[in-house]
Amino acid sequence: MGLQLALRNIPFLMLVFPMWGQAQQLCSAPDGTVTENNAVGDVVTTIQKLNPGVALAFIDPPLDNPFRLEENRMIVTRALDFEAGDNYIMKIKCTDTANPAFNIEIRVVVIIKNVNDEGPTFSQNSYDLNVKEFTPVNDVVGTYDATDKDSTALYYRLIVEPDVGFGLESLNNGRIVVKNLLDYDVIKSVKLTLYAQDTTEPPPEGVPSFTASTTIMVTITDDDNRPPWFQPCDVISVGPSKICQTYGYTGSVSLTEQQADALTLEPGPLYAVDGDNGINTAMVYSILNGNTGNLFQINANSGNITMTKAADVPGPIVLSVMAAQTVNSFQFATTTVTIQVVPKSLHEPVFEGAPYSGVVSGLGSMVFKSTDNTPLIIQATDEDFLGGENPDIVYAIIGTSNFSIIGHNLFLMKDSPLGAVSLQVEARDTAVGDVITAEVQVEVTSAAGGAGRYGASDMAALGATLAVLLFISLGIIGYLVYRVQHGKAAWGKLSEASVFRSSLGRGPGGPNDGVQYTNEAFKKDEDSDSTGQASPAELRRKLSAETASTMTRNTAATEEIVMKSAATLLAMLPEEEGSTSEMDGVDGEKEVKPILTKERRTEEGYKSVWFKQDIVPDAKEDVHIIPDNTEQDAEEDDEASTSSGNEEDSTPGRKVMFGDVNLDSGLEVKASDSGSDSENNEIVTSDL
Repeated sequence: MGLQLALRNIPFLMLVFPMWGQAQQLCSAPDGTVTENNAVGDVVTTIQKLNPGVALAFIDPPLDNPFRLEENRMIVTRALDFEAGDNYIMKIKCTDTANPAFNIEIRVVVIIKNVNDEGPTFSQNSYDLNVKEFTPVNDVVGTYDATDKDSTALYYRLIVEPDVGFGLESLNNGRIVVKNLLDYDVIKSVKLTLYAQDTTEPPPEGVPSFTASTTIMVTITDDDNRPPWFQPCDVISVGPSKICQTYGYTGSVSLTEQQADALTLEPGPLYAVDGDNGINTAMVYSILNGNTGNLFQINANSGNITMTKAADVPGPIVLSVMAAQTVNSFQFATTTVTIQVVPKSLHEPVFEGAPYSGVVSGLGSMVFKSTDNTPLIIQATDEDFLGGENPDIVYAIIGTSNFSIIGHNLFLMKDSPLGAVSLQVEARDTAVGDVITAEVQVEVTSAAGGAGRYGASDMAALGATLAVLLFISLGIIGYLVYRVQHGKAAWGKLSEASVFRSSLGRGPGGPNDGVQYTNEAFKKDEDSDSTGQASPAELRRKLSAETASTMTRNTAATEEIVMKSAATLLAMLPEEEGSTSEMDGVDGEKEVKPILTKERRTEEGYKSVWFKQDIVPDAKEDVHIIPDNTEQDAEEDDEASTSSGNEEDSTPGRKVMFGDVNLDSGLEVKASDSGSDSENNEIVTSDL
């Protein structure tokens, strides 16, 4: 029975399977793709049907179904937006109209493609940001990222006005960092403009690019990093830090008298401010030391100093005062208050002769009295001092710097208009604080263009005059130098030639024994000024015209005298014992080798001629001719050569001495034996 039933059903299965397979082929369709912002009517996908009798219909379409079926196509009925999340899975039923029992369901996935049609945006159009001064460099102080529905990659840039202190951590994010230390006292606010762009800059060709921006207003806040500053003070910058340099306070009280009110101090009342003026914390004051006997007290809030009793000891009292912040006592500063204890002032100073009247004639001049043309004296007297002279009084001119008081006199220090000038002079008793003033009327007569001031033409004329005088002076000096040098050269040549030639002149007596000469060595003397080398022509070139003329007239006679004198002196030389006329190399005897030179030679066998000025420079008139004797004689001659004038030599031998020489009248030559009487002296005179 069961088998029959099974067999009966076999043909049915055979019929069903083919029909099911045929139904599967009724339709098919690929997934569709739509670019956002599409046009209406764009085809999403095309459905493949088994035969034209297959009908298509959406199954459970969405309420805002953007598609419709037209024949075998699925068409877009409106623009789609990627950023709206428009992604669809559409179900389509395919039915065979000839046999409605045959139908199938297919699914079509519609993908929306994105295009860059949206720009980046910031959550706010502007932001406010507070940054503490001295925030460490590279610290992030704010993050301002933009968003873009089209893209996750954005590019940032920052504009800083003024261009100090801030920058971007990276070009790919909106994090703001500190680039330089910020000082509240230097900069208090900065404007930042942050830009976000969805492409690089510049954008790629053909690619749309969108940019957004926002403004960040940065306020620099003062950090509590400075101690109190006593006022007034000089602010000094040391790198990023600032120092307030104060010089302390001064005041005075009367001896044996208690002052009821707060002390008056200079340069002003004692007070301090917070060095961080953006915080401006309140201060508390206290006296640290110096308040011996608790003579003074200070108001903790105001800083006013008052007396608790009278001071009984004169002299300065130096208080050390501290100011500290009320909210941060670790921030504090100290200063000094110097209080002079002085005898009570019973009288104020009084100006003598006030009001004053004077006249001044020029810049830098002293003001004189208008009445008697004597210096104007500005002085205040104080009856508290014997004689009225108070050493604690100082003077000053109020309201102008054109005049200045030096001592008790008034001077014009700067240009001032001509005419009457009204001044006010102040006298201040620095010990007790008394101040008095007086009026001074000064008549300025020529401050701008009078005495002491010259124009350009005046200075040019003066310069020309001085130049002419200088030129004349230089000419005169040059001429005098020329004459002096020329005179020295002429006199030296003439004197040297005259003395030497006279020393070789013939005398009235016979030949001088014991003296032997030769002139060859003298002619080789390297002294360029010596007449042994100079010819008459050379002498004429060196001497002046007048002297050269005189020398020319006497040249022939002089040369004759020199030659004859040399021959005579050679004949006068005696032969020494043991000497021969033969050469040493022939007979074994030592030959005397006379030489005439200015050098003093003490070697054995030489004769020397030397000038006394070579030994005694001041002695210009005497020439000694020393024969070659023993070594002892040479030493004694050396001593004798230093004697002055015509004093006779005590050494043996012979010397030639010249007395005072008159070149116009001739040279007098005195020859004598140092060991003989004066009656043996011979006088030789030779005219040049």
